[in-house]
Parts: sequence; structure tokens; C-alpha cells
Amino acid sequence: MRRVALLTTLAVAGIAILAAAVAYAANTYAVQASVVPTGKGSKAKPNPTGVKFNYQVNGPAGAQPDAVKTYKIEFYGVRTNGGKFPACTFQKISQDQSGANCPAGSKVGSGTLQSVVYQTGNPADPNSFPCNKSLAVYNSGENKATLLITGPGDQCAGVSQPFIIDASFVRSSGGGEALQFTVPPTILHPIPQFTVAVKNVTSTISRKRKTVTSKKTKKKRTYGYFESIACLGSSRPIKVTFTEESGAVGSASTTSRCTAK
Repeated sequence: MRRVALLTTLAVAGIAILAAAVAYAANTYAVQASVVPTGKGSKAKPNPTGVKFNYQVNGPAGAQPDAVKTYKIEFYGVRTNGGKFPACTFQKISQDQSGANCPAGSKVGSGTLQSVVYQTGNPADPNSFPCNKSLAVYNSGENKATLLITGPGDQCAGVSQPFIIDASFVRSSGGGEALQFTVPPTILHPIPQFTVAVKNVTSTISRKRKTVTSKKTKKKRTYGYFESIACLGSSRPIKVTFTEESGAVGSASTTSRCTAK
């Protein structure tokens, strides 16, 4: 009896482990990114940079990907100075439902977003349809950003309303900061009983610089909206962590070239 009980326990544990593994591997991810210019800079002499960033999300064979609710995007040794640049808050963009009235210079990036919409709980839905939108990134102040997703309804089965996401920069590797945000359920499921799953995103954050004169010392210092202060040897690790709506966590990594100057 003890042997039977032990075998039963092991079998149940094995099934649980297998189920967890399947949940963890629901999606597969890939990322491509670069930082320009490639100079690593330092804390004393940061190097203002821009970034190009793309990622892809794929589901198991024959199925669409599970929706991703939380993203964390890390560029080793890259930090932000949102407090030094024109800003447009999440509240302002939400109120206007656009960035039309945002201060000049507060838009810091742009890109495209390709998603698929399918019946919730049925990622193999044969009636799934594509949804293509444009992405705009706004500086929203110190350690804050806002993502504005827009596009005509004829590119998304009639869904034309804008989607607005509140984002933050959090501490990351190499003294840098990672962009982190959670997609609200109203965006993951804008139509009842349907799920929107992102499949491909391309984005560019412009290289922006601002020179500030110190009131005390009268010395000038140039800040970058993004600026590099460190690298890991001759490369810059870049990692994205994806938390799926199911709670499963996946990631994708790449490296960008890094030089002394």
C-alpha cells in the first residue's frame, strides 16, 4: 500500500510539474535591439543615446499566443532623465484621448504594433483576425512614460478607439532603468469575450539632448532623455520579461555592441 501511495504521489507531482512547464512555455519570444551611439559613457560623463527595439511573440504550433499583461524592458546601463524634458502626463493624454495637446518635444518615440484578436479561451480560433496599430511614446516626467496606441478601425475589425498605458522606469542592471508597464484588462479584452494578443512590436526612442546651466556654478551640462553610463565589457545586455495573462513568465535576451567612446 505504501508503494502504491508513493507511486501515486510521484505521478501527481509529475503531472503538476508537467502542467507548470507547459504553462511556462505557452509563448516563445524573440527580441532585437540596438543603442546608438554605441559609446558606454560613465556616471561622470553620460552618453546621450537613442534606442531601436523590436520583439515578437508566438504561440504553440497551430495556436495564437497567450496575451501578455506585464512587460519589463531592460537596457544594461541606460538610464532616463524624464524630469529634464517636456512632459505630457498619463492623465492629460487620457483626458484628451490623444497627444494632440501635449507640449512640443514630449513625444520621445514611435513604432508599430501588430496583434491578433481571438475568442477568449480559444487560441486556435479559426476566426481570429489581425489588429494593426501605431505606437507613440511620451515622456510623462521623472521615471514616467505613457504609451498611446492608435489606428483606424479598418485595420482592426472596426476597433478604432485609442488605448493608453501608464508606464514607469524602475531600477535595473548596470545602474540603468527598465521600462515597466501592465496592460489593463480593458485593453487585453476591449470586446467582451475576445482577447487581444500582441505578436510583433517595432519601436524607436529618439536621441534627445538638453543643455542645462546650473544656477549655482553657471556651468553647462548636457542631459540625454536616454543616456548610457555603463556596459558589460564590449556589449550591452538587453532583456525583456513577459508576464502572460495566465501568470506564466517568459523572457527574451539579446546584446548590443558597446564601445569605449
